[in-house]
Amino acid sequence: MRWLALLALLGGCSMVLDGEEHTGNPAPDMGPGEPQPLDPADACNRFADVLCEAAFDCCSTPPADCTDRASCVSSCKRDYQVTCLETLGGFIDDPMARYDADVAGQVLWEAQARAATCDLSLAEVFAVDLMTIPQGSLSAGDPGCDPVEGVGAVDIVKANYCAGALACLSNGGALGTWECGERRGMDEPCTTYLECEEGLGCGMTMACGPREPTGGSCLLAGDCESFVCVRDGTELYGTCVGATEENVYCALLDPPER
Repeated sequence: MRWLALLALLGGCSMVLDGEEHTGNPAPDMGPGEPQPLDPADACNRFADVLCEAAFDCCSTPPADCTDRASCVSSCKRDYQVTCLETLGGFIDDPMARYDADVAGQVLWEAQARAATCDLSLAEVFAVDLMTIPQGSLSAGDPGCDPVEGVGAVDIVKANYCAGALACLSNGGALGTWECGERRGMDEPCTTYLECEEGLGCGMTMACGPREPTGGSCLLAGDCESFVCVRDGTELYGTCVGATEENVYCALLDPPER
């Protein structure tokens, strides 16, 4: 089952980072050089390197048992690899999703630049830009994108089957039929925020609307202004929390027990 989550990293909770079209943060100074196409065989390794090296460098209060850089970073990479293979790995393996190596290289390049300065907007890069890597292949009206896999579970790969700016839309809630179409506007019905126009959330209202501030309820990270939704593993809805050092970097070093 592929959960709509790129990271599940808080002890006893999950920090859910998922995606839409464009990050709202200005691009940092990228330094010399240009992004290069990212070989799909190496994609998860490269993203794990960026996240986990930054986690150790940028977290000023790491977990008590995280005293050795090499072992902490290695453990972080192992945990991220599991989730990466279920998400980015799915984009690579599924021809309907259409992994784009050029876009992947651009996203990695931007993530490296933000991580190098411990920029808290790294969370938004992974929540927003990562989902631009699959280009999709289904046209408007195609019913082949049904992403629901149970209560609170969405197949992130199938959710990205629709080509270009099209979204996978529900016609009757989670148990309804699904098809590719134009994203929905303010107050229109939704099952997840991925059905809504850029900048809108879905959350508990089941209608496209403003994203929730810190303390608001969320189903997925895209329901939050911060793009960080924390929830107990047994709860369907979580709580939006701020994009802080603890939530963005330290959480990577303290994953839940498997």
